[in-house]
Amino acid sequence: MRKTAFSVGRRCLVEVNAADLQLLLHMSMRYAMGRRTYMPGMIQDLIKQHQGVFTNENLRQLADEITSQARIPGGLGADIDEKGWLEFRDWLLATADSGVIFPVPVPKAPDQENNKG
Repeated sequence: MRKTAFSVGRRCLVEVNAADLQLLLHMSMRYAMGRRTYMPGMIQDLIKQHQGVFTNENLRQLADEITSQARIPGGLGADIDEKGWLEFRDWLLATADSGVIFPVPVPKAPDQENNKG
């Protein structure tokens, strides 16, 4: 199973397989919609950073969920949050329509010889 390193900044926090990372990011996006904090921007950036774990159809699904949430008054948070979500939705659709998704690099197993003390 393909794995990807999920990182924040320069530190690798945990290694997860691509399917699990996709699920975590998808659920995080759902959680972040409507929040009036830094979380929406952070999740949007993480999805862009790790777009290779999503298929074009997955990206369209994320965009559809944003569209559905936008129909609820205040469903995407404050006006500034709504603007960010709608721009992100446009990015998701443009990326899915382009057919070009940048793959997530698969981390290499550590060299056992270099890890001997």
